[in-house]
Amino acid sequence: MMLQVQTVLSTLQSGSRRSALREEVMLLLLLLATKPILWIRGKKNLYLLFLIMHVFSL
Repeated sequence: MMLQVQTVLSTLQSGSRRSALREEVMLLLLLLATKPILWIRGKKNLYLLFLIMHVFSL
């Protein structure tokens, strides 16, 4: 987890804005995926996660 935060910070410092944004979103998704509430709410949130991951993988 700490390594991922450091990766985001180093990417931000390198000046690659799009790559930094992608790293931030992936870190946020990782944090959300660890919360049990996300899985209790149902399939709607899972679809949203896959949609966000698809958009940022383009």
